[in-house]
Amino acid sequence: MNHTTAVCKVFGRTLHGAVSRREFYGFTGGQVILPNIKGGVLTFNFWNDQNVNRPKTINQLHITAGKRKMTVKQTTTKAQLKEFYKEFMNQFGPAGGKPVSVTVPRGVSVVHFNNAGSQTGFELNNFVFRSN
Repeated sequence: MNHTTAVCKVFGRTLHGAVSRREFYGFTGGQVILPNIKGGVLTFNFWNDQNVNRPKTINQLHITAGKRKMTVKQTTTKAQLKEFYKEFMNQFGPAGGKPVSVTVPRGVSVVHFNNAGSQTGFELNNFVFRSN
């Protein structure tokens, strides 16, 4: 069995936690390119871009892996805002951090993401791919 965690992240922007220095990938869409087509499980954390002045943010993340599609919804509040993005100090930061697992079918090399119908952008991090 070949197990790997390496993926290539292709998103519109990369943000950085002002305190944690963690990298967050996202905004309105993007993709993750997998290291092989053996299938497996892609896991990551899903964050809302939470504005300091918005009481609540409702987002949805649409995920497509070949013919497999799923939608993950997340509602966050400004109380969940633990730090700001270095790039948007005192304005926006990550909130939520919901863990998500996507079963990737054999033969699929790319997983696509978009946030149609969301109030703000999304951010993803902590990607791990465990192939079959």
